[in-house]
Amino acid sequence: MPFLITFTPGERPPLASFKHVRKLLQAVEHAERIPIADGRDIIGISPKPIDCLHIAAEFQGKIGFLQVGGETICSFQDGSYSSNTHRARLFEIEKVL
Repeated sequence: MPFLITFTPGERPPLASFKHVRKLLQAVEHAERIPIADGRDIIGISPKPIDCLHIAAEFQGKIGFLQVGGETICSFQDGSYSSNTHRARLFEIEKVL
């Protein structure tokens, strides 16, 4: 995986440090870059897109989406997960039409 920057093991921001994680997310918010984590710490920042199989979280204000390999599988809000992806389903659109 190509990295623009990597953090040394002693300087990696832990995911439990919400303040540092939030600042890193804000730093890459409108850029073609994403933070990469190993499940415990943020290990670096990589350019978008990642071509390999990955799990990604997309934040949109109060709600977020989990994606596996680029496909949205569920949403989360206030610490709870939902199978609802907040995307229109074809049969619902056909029913309205």
